[in-house]
Amino acid sequence: MERITMSIDEELARAFDELIAARGYTSRSEAMRDLLRREVGTHRASDKPRTQCVASLSYVYNHHVRDLLSG
Repeated sequence: MERITMSIDEELARAFDELIAARGYTSRSEAMRDLLRREVGTHRASDKPRTQCVASLSYVYNHHVRDLLSG
């Protein structure tokens, strides 16, 4: 594992500590790794060319009932 060091202002550090507590992380390192994984994954996904997408929209209704929108 590689160690990195960063400097952030006190207000951001306090806000980050609040986020850590709210999400149940056990350490700043664990929270930073999770945030970095998410950002790297988002970046990788946005770099990939768009491929085909298939979708289906289905309606299931009782065709014996009238005025479906009002009921």
